Amino acid sequence: PTKEKLAAGKPVTIAFLGDSITEQKMKDFRDKKGSYVLRFTDYIKEKYPNSTVLLIERGDPVPAPKDKQIIIIKAGKGGDDTPRALKRIDADVLVHKPDLVSIMLGVNDENRNDANTNGVPLSAYKANLLEMVEKIRAAGAEPLLMTTSMKNLGWHGTVGNLNEYAQSVRDIGSAKKVCVVDNFRAWELIPKRGYNYM
Repeated sequence: PTKEKLAAGKPVTIAFLGDSITEQKMKDFRDKKGSYVLRFTDYIKEKYPNSTVLLIERGDPVPAPKDKQIIIIKAGKGGDDTPRALKRIDADVLVHKPDLVSIMLGVNDENRNDANTNGVPLSAYKANLLEMVEKIRAAGAEPLLMTTSMKNLGWHGTVGNLNEYAQSVRDIGSAKKVCVVDNFRAWELIPKRGYNYM
């Protein structure tokens, strides 16, 4: 439905819910291409040149959508995990009546806590994502799930089982018929293309 509305020039609102990977600002990038949300925004501008594309940062006012207008809400917050994002999904995302909500969380959920286990256990991570999917659908929007990028597997703050979090996202996508963008798999394949993922 979102693609159909975009093609017809109807007003569309797309929200990106996530952590610091979603929140990143242009100043954080040496190549000046920006985060995946900024790159997506550039892609949408190219794909729909007859529409006005507005990129709104989390907390900034969101205008009422008009015909031939695409609003992209960057609702990332550094350090967020699924429990924190679940608490703010209504205020930062659903209040704006989005057509599509992309969720990319998991890097912080997987982090090591003081007990040497995951900060957010895998079962809780999966339950939180499922609740978000249901909330998004109940609000009349389409959910889209993204597995996270890979992180430094030797870092002291990681448990080292981010692949299990990625698999949870795939499982939810399959069980609930939600589109999944599998970033984690793309990162796994990087060495096969001759690059060091680090």
